[in-house]
Amino acid sequence: MRVTAILPVANEEQMNIHVGNLPADLTEQELKTAFESCGTVESVEIITNLRTHEPLGYGFVIMQTEAQGLSAIETLNGTSLKGKAIAVSRANRPGGRRKSHFKKPQVR
Repeated sequence: MRVTAILPVANEEQMNIHVGNLPADLTEQELKTAFESCGTVESVEIITNLRTHEPLGYGFVIMQTEAQGLSAIETLNGTSLKGKAIAVSRANRPGGRRKSHFKKPQVR
């Protein structure tokens, strides 16, 4: 099975933030609201399994400026959303197409 997510691309002034340990019942609007306390949120994406549409427990937030992104990381990392401490960090990539590959079990 191959899981592919297409995410918005952050431009040079913006910051793409990875948010981990998200509660399964958290909505994108609730995640956006949490980050708006630190500045302007350009986009929010909670990653889901393409086949089952169940959340995978992480997502991405693009903040309007790098300064706002750094503020969000400092302010929100380790804080609780719906009873779970979230992990907030700079995304490894600025944005764009991300791929995950899972090997199918071999049938003998």
